[in-house]
Amino acid sequence: MTTRRWVADCRYHSATFNPVGELGFLPRVRVIETSKEQRGQVYSPAVNAILFMSVLFLVLVFRSSARLTSAYGIAVGLTMLVTTIQMVSVSRNVWGWSAWCVALVSAPLFAVDLTLVAANIPKIPSGGWFPVTVGLLLFVLMSIWNRGRELAAIHADRTEPLDVFLRDALNSGDRLARVRGTAVYPGNRAGMTPAALKSNIRHNGVLHETAIIFANLSESAPRIDEETRIEIRDLGKGCYEIIAHHGFVERMNLPALLESLNGRLGNWNYDPAHTTFFLPRDEVAKGCSHGALMRWREALFGQMSFHSATSAEYYGLRPEDVVELGVQIAL
Repeated sequence: MTTRRWVADCRYHSATFNPVGELGFLPRVRVIETSKEQRGQVYSPAVNAILFMSVLFLVLVFRSSARLTSAYGIAVGLTMLVTTIQMVSVSRNVWGWSAWCVALVSAPLFAVDLTLVAANIPKIPSGGWFPVTVGLLLFVLMSIWNRGRELAAIHADRTEPLDVFLRDALNSGDRLARVRGTAVYPGNRAGMTPAALKSNIRHNGVLHETAIIFANLSESAPRIDEETRIEIRDLGKGCYEIIAHHGFVERMNLPALLESLNGRLGNWNYDPAHTTFFLPRDEVAKGCSHGALMRWREALFGQMSFHSATSAEYYGLRPEDVVELGVQIAL
């Protein structure tokens, strides 16, 4: 029984939490691969701790499985209703079904779902309040995080294009020192200048002989074909932009990706001993949303951003290979 529970817990993390986090609805947390043979089997200590505390809370409050029936009924009913609503959205916006076809298929489902939810509404005071409260809390957190990321992306679009920034930096009157080795600057916006690259050149005045600007794009598909995963742009003078696509169930491993580029960037080959990763350490500036987010939502987004996993963990990097540069996020 213990083994079955452990396997079920790993599958819960793999099937539910990992896609939600990769799609950008929750902050990054530390994720550990639990299988060397099968992809997507993951374990998150933070999520496991939350599940443990939730189980303790349920045991202390409800004390018996019989008293959990009220909570279970409303949870199942609302899950079925939300799934039907999502099916309607997908069938109209993705599959392109006609309104009559959607209505014909969804009407019986809505009838069953609404009947089940209505039958369980009177049970909310006796235990049904728990799944409703958890659902509302998760919705608030996910909506705040998603909205904050949208505002941050809008601000990022106003940054200087990568081609223009490198051209001005390399051809400016101020001498830019070129140092030996490879510098990697990960980011999430293709064609845009990463904040760590801009800060390093502005404050330190150096650029490595080989500079790789890495744009990591998460797609809505679970997995990406290897032939279309990597795009390479030669920016000249030892600078390259690498655009990598990955599915929402795939784990990013930046060293392995760089090793796969051996022989594709001229005479360059990946050497971990002479490669430095420059990562931004984001900090949300207070009052930076200018009314786009309410103060409490802005403060909550800042706390979620502060406690999210570091970029080094996300990209699978060793701490000794990383240089973090503090960057303030304006929403």
